[in-house]
Amino acid sequence: MGLKKTVLVVTILSILSSLIVAEIIVIICGKQLYLYNWIITIIIPAIVAPVMSYFQVKLIFEIDSLEKQVRKLVIYDQLTGAFNRSFFLERAKDIISTAKHENKWIYVIMMDLDKFKNINDRYGHQAGDLVLQKAGELCRKHLRKADYFGRYGGEEFILILKDCDQKEAIKVIERIRMSISNAQVEHENHNIIFTASFGISSSQIFADDPQENLSMLIKFADQALYEAKNNGRNCSVVYQYTK
Repeated sequence: MGLKKTVLVVTILSILSSLIVAEIIVIICGKQLYLYNWIITIIIPAIVAPVMSYFQVKLIFEIDSLEKQVRKLVIYDQLTGAFNRSFFLERAKDIISTAKHENKWIYVIMMDLDKFKNINDRYGHQAGDLVLQKAGELCRKHLRKADYFGRYGGEEFILILKDCDQKEAIKVIERIRMSISNAQVEHENHNIIFTASFGISSSQIFADDPQENLSMLIKFADQALYEAKNNGRNCSVVYQYTK
């Protein structure tokens, strides 16, 4: 509800409250109110309530807006729209704990933009920012509602996929990979093409400590990402567990 509608509702409620109070006084005192008394009962709150409530409601709206902005700054990476690292990792521990309790699989994916330093060196950091923004946009577009997407640092991102099997997880990641490889960013008359590599690990093994689980899954996803880079980049690799 907007500011004007809220002030209108407050004004109507004030008039109704004034009429109710007047009626109660009539009942208790047994006196009759004349027409001008009822007019005053309506006019005073109709004049005072909008003026008084406007500034109070406006202040409440401004505080609410500031709280949302602060929350957005605390939770999201402003450049890419992904969760920032600290919030993502904290949320990830809860997701892993829930998955372990419900005996469900989750997938942790490390994503890295290929040769990103070359983009910065050749086209400048502003172009690099545009590439990061585009990558973030494409990830958010192709992820499912249940998935989580965070910026791990620099050109590296981290994702959590839940409520799916390995086939579905790979399908989601390949959809993101293909959309990135088919995209381009325009900057100063240059069409910049970029790709990304992915390392995927799954929660086949659970430790007792959620932090240990998260660290382990990130470690394995990183190893798979390293293999993807060695395989020529622009691909995804699933970590193979060995006993």
